[in-house]
Amino acid sequence: MLRPLITSLCLALASLVAPAGHAAELTPFAGISAGGNYRDTSNTNSYRIDHGASGGVSLLWDSAPDKGYELLYSHQDTHIRDVDISLQLDYLHFGGLYYFQGQQENWSPYVAGGLGITRVATPGRDSDLLASMNLALGGRWRISEQFGVRLELRAFGSLTSSTTLIECGTGCRIEVEGDALYQVQGSIGVGYRF
Repeated sequence: MLRPLITSLCLALASLVAPAGHAAELTPFAGISAGGNYRDTSNTNSYRIDHGASGGVSLLWDSAPDKGYELLYSHQDTHIRDVDISLQLDYLHFGGLYYFQGQQENWSPYVAGGLGITRVATPGRDSDLLASMNLALGGRWRISEQFGVRLELRAFGSLTSSTTLIECGTGCRIEVEGDALYQVQGSIGVGYRF
């Protein structure tokens, strides 16, 4: 339910931004996310989150020739290793992007970052909403005036609650704790400017 809402929000924002005279770019992307672990408070076990496919969409609109604002949504379906618990991670962030050489070059490296929320969902329990941030390094290769390819490496950090209970099956409960959940995402996307 969250994914269609995010897509609709991005399209609505795009329609508001374009008439105001600011160029906007909508970029669906796919990639691989890795990292993140939980520590069981009842023993010394540590459970890692499996790396795997992720994807999402970015809406970028220019505020100046070399910078802009970005609304980012990213999703990953994964598992917690050793206990085979399904896990969904959703990031919704708002932030900015700065091109080191402006956007007019065929290859435009950039740095980006943002703040927002992370939704962590496991079967059999309510999802958690966590405060989070991201930092990215990337580059945009301009194919034409309207189309470009973005390559990006982005790090996410989410503040976790002090103790979380995860159900892992009949009679299996893991009580985990930690201050933060960290992930790294490498992605490629094709953007359309309008």
